[in-house]
Amino acid sequence: MTLTYISRYLNTHAKCVHFLEEKRWNGIPTCPYCKSKKSSPKELRHTCLDCSNSFSVTVGTFIENSNLPLYKWFMAISLMLSAKKGLSSLQLSRDISVNKNTAWLLQMKIRAAMNEGSLEVFTSKNQVSKKERKDYPPSNIRAERGKLQGVFSKNKTFGYWSLLKRAIIGQYHKIEPHYLMRYIDEINFKLNRKHLKDHGYLELIDRLLFLTLAK
Repeated sequence: MTLTYISRYLNTHAKCVHFLEEKRWNGIPTCPYCKSKKSSPKELRHTCLDCSNSFSVTVGTFIENSNLPLYKWFMAISLMLSAKKGLSSLQLSRDISVNKNTAWLLQMKIRAAMNEGSLEVFTSKNQVSKKERKDYPPSNIRAERGKLQGVFSKNKTFGYWSLLKRAIIGQYHKIEPHYLMRYIDEINFKLNRKHLKDHGYLELIDRLLFLTLAK
């Protein structure tokens, strides 16, 4: 989904809510608390007629409790997926008119949704053969969690480490070890979907709607 499409068809919070309701519920609001399909609409929320809870389409999703208009989420996803070498939080903050901290948190939630468990992590150099270490040199960055020694993608893309290196040097400059895996998730997600016309945009929207954000 391009910025042009978003600016034309999803340029208000209300339009984005209706778009997500169609994707999540096929147009029939379903209570996330009791699963009832009986509800009464009020503005952009619904009140369940069975359990009386009020809910919106973002309840129970990665996007829940966000104060940002949904179209800014959509724009951020589009910008991140189109940035081959990564997108700094400072640049994103300028692009969608939010402060740097908000942009960083937004990116981290999107990266969390990109996690698909398709990376192999080795906690000991002895677990990687000499040939593998030659073909896939481990990152110079060490993560405190699990004493990360080397990580490489199962898809064995030779440009993987080059992209990670250029992203760190050219965009992020410094990555805290605790968050390293989130940046790796982003690069791996984009590499695995670079052949798709939308670069995995709609899949990522589904993940934001249907996956639970790890605390």
